[in-house]
Amino acid sequence: MLWTKGRCLIVVVVFWALWIILGIILANTWNMKWYAGALWGFFLGPFGLGIMYLMYYSSQKSNLVRCPKCQEPVQKGAVICPHCRSDLSPSGPSDVIGAQ
Repeated sequence: MLWTKGRCLIVVVVFWALWIILGIILANTWNMKWYAGALWGFFLGPFGLGIMYLMYYSSQKSNLVRCPKCQEPVQKGAVICPHCRSDLSPSGPSDVIGAQ
């Protein structure tokens, strides 16, 4: 028989280990603690990694503001919009005649 109890157990353990390793890699990529990724991968597998992504995405979204000219999201504190190249500095563009 191709799939015995022993082989099925090995496959489950290998996939479980892969979720843990992937969780550690993603946690390091997303500036989280490595053991948090290992625990999410260990306990919830792909669902845990999806939850990690949602946590990362929501934390990144809070660092974004909209450009007043093109309404595209840009990082807080950006001086120039990467989409429309408009000036985002707090003082705005210089209106002084002869200013360079």
